[in-house]
Amino acid sequence: MIALLSLLSCAHHAVRLPALDGGWSSAQMGLFIGIEGSESSPAVWVVQSDDEAAWVALAPAREPEGVVSFRLPEGAPSRATFRVSLDARDRARLVLEHDSGREEMVPLSRTTPRSRADLEELIAALAQAELEGRTVDHVWALMTVEIAYHAAFGEYVPVPIGPRSLAELTPDPVSWLERSALDRLGWAPGEPVRGSFQIEVAADGSGFTVHGWQDLDGDGVPAHWSASQTSPPTRVSALDVR
Repeated sequence: MIALLSLLSCAHHAVRLPALDGGWSSAQMGLFIGIEGSESSPAVWVVQSDDEAAWVALAPAREPEGVVSFRLPEGAPSRATFRVSLDARDRARLVLEHDSGREEMVPLSRTTPRSRADLEELIAALAQAELEGRTVDHVWALMTVEIAYHAAFGEYVPVPIGPRSLAELTPDPVSWLERSALDRLGWAPGEPVRGSFQIEVAADGSGFTVHGWQDLDGDGVPAHWSASQTSPPTRVSALDVR
């Protein structure tokens, strides 16, 4: 379900607020959009169905005849200008003017708005989940290349913790390892990482354990995932540890 939400900031009761302010929905597109703000410059949020993704819209504006326009940031699925308007019967519609020149029209129905605090909290939670997901992806990749290396050469490769120690972990990303034991495995993430990683090999060479840690809240207590040749990445730390 796509919904449009126009979320009003505090305003004097004498001010007549634009008719589009409020909540809107469309079952066709699977989006959830929120608008909040002043007469001339609203704030807009876009939330994908089932709260799977959310964005703060770019360049939101109120155009003539009450039209609200905005775009989505890089990484959002639609590269288009969004325009929300009301017809003569006070029914709303969403027009997407795609960068390719194609236009798409979606009728909207009013729905319950969500608060600014709720939307900002959702966006923060989704951003954190994405960063955690990248660390888990790196643990998956290290597990996979260790298994492949063993299949090719009959041994596992130990890798000391890096690119920084657990005591040095912060929410900020750092450059990946250079000229390390990982070079033997032929893998790198291709981007700076927020986590630190380690591969321990059993004393008899019969197996390995991959560790991944990150400290997104900077409290000195890192979240921890592990994997082995027989088990996929599993969260070791409590769910509330970030």
